[in-house]
Amino acid sequence: MSAPGRWLIVVLLGLAAGNSVDAGVAALVGRQAQRDQRVPARDRPAEAPVGTAVIAGVVVTQSEPQQPVRRVSVMLASGPVVIPRTAVTDDEGRFEFTGLAAGNYTLVGQKPAWVTAVYGARSASDTQGIPVAVTDGQRVAGLRLPMMRGAVVAGVVRLASGQPARDLAVQLLQVRTLDGRRQTATVAAPAPTNDLGAYRVFGLPPGDYVVQARSQPNMGQGPVLRQVTEAEVRWGDQQLAQAQALTAAAAAVADPPPPGPAVTYTSVYFPGTTLASDAAVITLRPGEERLGVDFSLSLVPTAKVAGTVRGPGGEPAAGATVTLQPEGGSDDLIGILMGGGRAATRPDGTFALTGVTPGRYSLTVRGTPQRAGAAPQSAAEAQMSQAIAMATAMAGAMGGGRENPATLWASEAIAVNGQDLGPLELELREGLTVAGTVIAEGGAVPPDAAAIRINVSRPSTGDRSTAMVLSAMGASASAPKEDGTFAVRGLMPGKYQLAVSGKPMRLNTVIPGMASASSGWVVKSIQWRGQDLADSGIDLPADVPVTGVVVTLTNRPAELRGRVLDAAGRPTGAFPIVVFSADRGRWGAGSRRVAQVQPASDGKFLVVGLPAGEYFLAAVTRLEPGDLADRQFLEDLVPSSLRITIGEGEKKTQDLKLASGG
Repeated sequence: MSAPGRWLIVVLLGLAAGNSVDAGVAALVGRQAQRDQRVPARDRPAEAPVGTAVIAGVVVTQSEPQQPVRRVSVMLASGPVVIPRTAVTDDEGRFEFTGLAAGNYTLVGQKPAWVTAVYGARSASDTQGIPVAVTDGQRVAGLRLPMMRGAVVAGVVRLASGQPARDLAVQLLQVRTLDGRRQTATVAAPAPTNDLGAYRVFGLPPGDYVVQARSQPNMGQGPVLRQVTEAEVRWGDQQLAQAQALTAAAAAVADPPPPGPAVTYTSVYFPGTTLASDAAVITLRPGEERLGVDFSLSLVPTAKVAGTVRGPGGEPAAGATVTLQPEGGSDDLIGILMGGGRAATRPDGTFALTGVTPGRYSLTVRGTPQRAGAAPQSAAEAQMSQAIAMATAMAGAMGGGRENPATLWASEAIAVNGQDLGPLELELREGLTVAGTVIAEGGAVPPDAAAIRINVSRPSTGDRSTAMVLSAMGASASAPKEDGTFAVRGLMPGKYQLAVSGKPMRLNTVIPGMASASSGWVVKSIQWRGQDLADSGIDLPADVPVTGVVVTLTNRPAELRGRVLDAAGRPTGAFPIVVFSADRGRWGAGSRRVAQVQPASDGKFLVVGLPAGEYFLAAVTRLEPGDLADRQFLEDLVPSSLRITIGEGEKKTQDLKLASGG
């Protein structure tokens, strides 16, 4: 939640409106879609715009006295530039980009062990910064890009016996409070422990963290670790004594005792708790080295969850994907990506998940209808089917892949307490369908409808990366036919968000400004039974078909543009713009009626695709991740915001002048 005094509301005055927009502002829309791209690229694409502008500057240390930083990879990204251009600073920290077309450009600096820096960023968590605006023939020189050395956390992890714990993954999760709830976000790759149990995580931005150590995720697969009991030790001693006996009169060998319980070293948070809520929070200052963060692992019992999956007709369902998801979700992004808690059913429909730790889980099965007369899948084919289903689900959710063929589902809530569970019996059933038509405003089929994907995904909380991955993994997609009709199949009952994406179009019902400057198409509405699903999402019931959904696209979206001026009337890009609905019922995570945009260095800003309605408009000194989803943050902005009305398809200009001393 927002703390009093952390940010400053600076809007004072609404100035005259107009309708013009220059090429630099238009480029801002496409740049927004590229701003999170951080992959270095050394080749400039042939289609990149070419011009006569120049951007030059120097990378310096953030700490005083500022010193040049050499060998920094500086990337220059803009909407029309598909692949960012990259330059490496010289011994004096200097960089230069030439031959640039007019537009707005984002500068990003990266160097190992240093915190990624964005030009104009107000904090280490600001991933947007201030875009640099240039015109044809203009040379913008003398830019200074400050960078800070990353903080370091190091320590030793030991087993319960005191021995070093080697080959563990140690990661630091940044702690943030979003809408009054504590959440964690992955900000760095896990660091392995060495043969001494030591780890070192570096390159961390300042902030609050919890430290987590865990074995490599193997729930559902891999060998079973068992704890040796006293009875097994006594039996072993007897075996050894009899093997050493020299006479044939030795007593008969007793049967071995039952094996000890299955166990594993569970995830542990510093200083030694298995609960993330009880983890100690470590506050890191810029460049700080925090050493001696030592703790030990704990053994917990594990169990096997086994069962059989059958198709709708009672036949064994081979190759179905069985997933075990902790109740309430997971913030372990690495474990999710590596497939912990997932297996494929065997040719006879059976499955077994081993190493399951105590807790409450949702056991979900997704399967593909078997073709009539098709031979049962082998174990290898089942694994391949699982991989293909996962890949197509991810690709479809990202807006360019095929539809997910796994249209059958089954689900069951289970509780695991250290005892083996099963055999469970699950029967697949046909998934639900969301069907409808995509039309352009006025009733026609959009000219590039073949590139569109209708995505239906579960809403996800947590940090942005984890939410995106979980949403993509649980999404289904459909490409409209030539007549614009679509059907997204294989859905389970529950809450979903609907979105539209595609190539070369960039459509999104959640982020209003996410639209291609070249195509100009945005989502106007997603109507079903009198409600706009683009705003509300949909709660799919188990017995009500969802048909007749109408997705309306428009190439005449509403636009809100303007300039931010300081108290002296000079353009400034130092203050983020927040625009949010005057209807408090429209607030919340993922709302397309709550948006933010960063003015460029010439003070110009543009928001595309806001639905018609009344809005509050404000400028603030800084934004933190999750602020737009924080209702209290928006509520605190209301008294000093400018209230405006945006009509359907209106091209509105609203300049903002800052208070003296803002």
